[in-house]
Amino acid sequence: MLSGESAGGLAAFHWTDYLAAKVSPSTKFWSIPDSGVFIDAPNKLTGQNSYRIWFENLLKLSNTETGTPISACNQAYPNELWKCMFAEHIFKFINAPIFTPQSLYDSWSLYNIIGVRCPDHQSLTECSMQDRERI
Repeated sequence: MLSGESAGGLAAFHWTDYLAAKVSPSTKFWSIPDSGVFIDAPNKLTGQNSYRIWFENLLKLSNTETGTPISACNQAYPNELWKCMFAEHIFKFINAPIFTPQSLYDSWSLYNIIGVRCPDHQSLTECSMQDRERI
């Protein structure tokens, strides 16, 4: 089993097929990336897709000639390699069994990615209707 939570969950998405190929065919292999989905969405405060920009900068700093661990994604998006950093884009390229638990409201993502500052970690009762629609 491969698992991770938050950033580790995102890493589990990336390495699922690679590690599944390394185990014996008779071994049952599962990947459980917990809360590893960070959406590519504009931040309401800046208007920018902040997380996408972070990934674009990460790819500039890393060895982009080899791409990401998911070669099928690299081939599908050769001019938009940043897409291969997001679970929402790479999920369709993963072949090994995968179970993806994800909280309904990820307070870190709401605050840091889309710029919604209202959640109390239990409900959206303190959010404006506009923020609820955004979420």
